[in-house]
Amino acid sequence: MKIISGQYEKGTGQQQEVFRAVFGERDTQYRFDLYFHWYNILHELGHCVTEAQGLRTSPVKEEMLVNSFAVAYWNQAGQGDRVEELSRLLEERLALMPVFVPGGLGLVEYYESVWGQELLGDVARYGHFQFSSVREAIREGRDLKSVLAAMGLSIGGENAVKGCRGEICAQNAHKVLSQALKDLQGLGLPPMEVELELVDDPTIQCAQ
Repeated sequence: MKIISGQYEKGTGQQQEVFRAVFGERDTQYRFDLYFHWYNILHELGHCVTEAQGLRTSPVKEEMLVNSFAVAYWNQAGQGDRVEELSRLLEERLALMPVFVPGGLGLVEYYESVWGQELLGDVARYGHFQFSSVREAIREGRDLKSVLAAMGLSIGGENAVKGCRGEICAQNAHKVLSQALKDLQGLGLPPMEVELELVDDPTIQCAQ
């Protein structure tokens, strides 16, 4: 399995403009890396775990689950400070986004109703979904053991999770993934072979 992650600094001017609109004009490079090369590496690894487990659910519910996984991992790794920093960023950006979810509908209910209708090509709407989903995962604060159980995996006790605490940048994303794989194996999960490929196009962020 492979995680593919694009780099803001190598994108075209038009691509960078899109992400400045998403993350703001201030510290765009750092904010992009905080989200994609720190947090989202675990999000995409969560997709790899669900794939390895053969977990079948709706795309929206899987996104919610892997966001819970990523948040739980970083909290158990003792990096609640960075989770809180991410939370402040999400709150700031969501406050500036249009309200896409109609009144009376929940986040999952609404996005399941529109999923597949060119949602992935709508940067603002998809960004709202992901930011809202991550915010919800942070607010819920599920522990890693319960999230892994929802993925069909059982671990005993609150095992130590180290996590990578280096500089937040694309070049350190490999270290983030490598340490996470070691941590998961240390929890008793089956060994996984997942590689990370950094590409120039910052709009590409996926696992396959």
